[in-house]
Amino acid sequence: MVSHNKKILTYLALFVLISVFIITLKARSTPENENLVREDIETQLMGINTDDIIIGDINNPIKIFEYSDPDCPYCKDLWAHHRDLESEFPNKIIFIYRFYPLSYLHPTALQSSYSFYCVNKLTTNEKFINYVDEYYRLYTNEYTSTHLDTETLYKKHLSIALSVGVKKTDFDECLRAPETNFKIKNDIVRGELKELTKTPSVIIQLPDGKEVTLSGATYRRIERMLLSILDYLPKTAP
Repeated sequence: MVSHNKKILTYLALFVLISVFIITLKARSTPENENLVREDIETQLMGINTDDIIIGDINNPIKIFEYSDPDCPYCKDLWAHHRDLESEFPNKIIFIYRFYPLSYLHPTALQSSYSFYCVNKLTTNEKFINYVDEYYRLYTNEYTSTHLDTETLYKKHLSIALSVGVKKTDFDECLRAPETNFKIKNDIVRGELKELTKTPSVIIQLPDGKEVTLSGATYRRIERMLLSILDYLPKTAP
């Protein structure tokens, strides 16, 4: 009888240990935890992070957080007007470019996001801008079509990356790096927390912390909003 009870207790102990192990393993592998390993996204949602792509002077007072899908034609259009907005609002705006690939619309967008990020990480800001300019110059329906296989798209991105001075070995290593995966996932989570459903979407942050969200943003919509914001800001603001 004693031996039988010992067996039962042993089985119960093993069951508890296995259950705790499985629960712990699941907790560590959830998408939420994968995204929060590096930083608390909730508290740093609208701050500029060290891995963000900055276009413009970081000291400018109005921050434009741009959530973009590299293979979205509307994102291509907005990118073409970055310089226009910078010229119209000198010393006023800064773009913080973030990735928001809508893979259900553009199957190659996630892969392109990895390539964009790696080129920015491995080169200067100016060379990254040249890379994106060239990517969009070549952009056609065929270039990002659903039948474009992964290897062909990789070669296209690599070719442009090499043209701006990125080494193939560095490019390949960056594409495989865990931090690259974290970066793209974190950007997506930030966009989801802001309930963004279209690209490009922008969140314009004023010096006092107030925010204006433009979903499906266009050059003209951003222009009109910036004009309104500048009327709202105290004239003594930088």
